[in-house]
Amino acid sequence: MPAEKDRVAWADWVKGIGILSVVLGHVSQYFPGGDKYLNHVIYSYNIPLFILWAGVSASMWPDKYSISRKAFYIKRLKRYLIPYVLFSIINSAIKIGVLFISNKLTPEIIKDEALAFFITGNGTVWFLVTLFAVETIYYETQKCRGVWIIIVTAGCLLPFLFQGTATPFMILLMRTIFGFFYFMVGYLFWNRYQKYEDQSENRKSLMTGLSFIAAGCIMAFFCQYRIEFFSGRFSNGTAAIPISLLFSVGIILFCYARKEADSSILKMLQYFGKESMLIMLVHPTILLLFTYPFGNWFVSLQGITAFLASMVLFAIIVLLNIPVIYVINRWLPILKGEF
Repeated sequence: MPAEKDRVAWADWVKGIGILSVVLGHVSQYFPGGDKYLNHVIYSYNIPLFILWAGVSASMWPDKYSISRKAFYIKRLKRYLIPYVLFSIINSAIKIGVLFISNKLTPEIIKDEALAFFITGNGTVWFLVTLFAVETIYYETQKCRGVWIIIVTAGCLLPFLFQGTATPFMILLMRTIFGFFYFMVGYLFWNRYQKYEDQSENRKSLMTGLSFIAAGCIMAFFCQYRIEFFSGRFSNGTAAIPISLLFSVGIILFCYARKEADSSILKMLQYFGKESMLIMLVHPTILLLFTYPFGNWFVSLQGITAFLASMVLFAIIVLLNIPVIYVINRWLPILKGEF
């Protein structure tokens, strides 16, 4: 495998598909009269794909976790904590400002924002906390296996003692537990696949990936389930987990099988994958600027009109991320933990 510093195009394609799916999922929430099946499918895999990919990445580049504790935590705190704090402040300021202007701000909302800041995260920054927790568990498990295996196992059993409890701590715990599950599935999957790939052909990987995605689409059509990392809710796990894995593994295999391909679409996908973390943090703010003045109109749309409008808004939000990302990379790198 290439060194971590060398970008791998197909790896960015995976993250590009993931982040575009996240944006599309958030946009579709404002169009309840649109295609519910599409929204159902997107939420089946968008976040699981990202976390599962983190596990694949750990398998591809194990040196990332072979560093000292000091180096590991300094790197993760810069990469996750600084953007978490800064974007939490930005997200809360915008939300409170919008509610204040519309005379809907209450002390309870301010209290909830403060609570979210310290525990669950405001907006999409919750993803940074989950990823930090998952990577920390994995790192420490590698360092001292015996103690941490006991701790992780005990942590996985805790939610069963608090079923139906939606406290901020339990939401954070559920995100971490399910996140670690997907992370380890990705890690173990790629470990196994690397041993098999020498005898494998790209065509076989391509057909397997497409078959997995097709099977996920069929199962999603017939099964009732829900995967919500944000709220820590996972209903009908016997359907939700297999479907999310079919989509996620299928997308990874599809991108890997096409790793020699080259086109303008793939280059664009690679760009979005490279900047996926920033897009994850930036796009909710851009989306809010559109949904605040036009939200009621979006909700009133039905059928094909709602679907087409959601696609137009999706394209606008994606394109507007590009100049914002340019500004951050050029003049405000501290927002992504670089200084």
